[in-house]
Amino acid sequence: MPRGGGRSGIVRPMHTTRTAGFTLTEVVVALLLVSVAGGSLATVLLAEQRLRLIADAEREGARAVREQIELFASRACGADSSGWRRGAWGDVHWSARAVAGAWLLSDSIRPIRAQRAVVVTATTRCAP
Repeated sequence: MPRGGGRSGIVRPMHTTRTAGFTLTEVVVALLLVSVAGGSLATVLLAEQRLRLIADAEREGARAVREQIELFASRACGADSSGWRRGAWGDVHWSARAVAGAWLLSDSIRPIRAQRAVVVTATTRCAP
């Protein structure tokens, strides 16, 4: 019999206890996933905001053209006219040209934080 009273040839496993918690690898993977999800959310929100600005500009452009159609439809063909105004959400540049018995109306709307302008055009007959 070997010294120490143990059996020869048998290896006893060491007794290990695991404490409650996460390993460093699990924490790093979780932080990586959270940062990727946060970046994706920020990208989606910025794209949504940009699309909302473009939609607002298009709606404002349609409103501005509708007002111009009502105004110029009551006018006889005459000299070309243009101008601009600044609104709470951006700038509007407009023009009206008399072409072959009709007014050619154009509005260019540039929202404050947008890089491109939205252009809306319309035609209405000149008043007799």
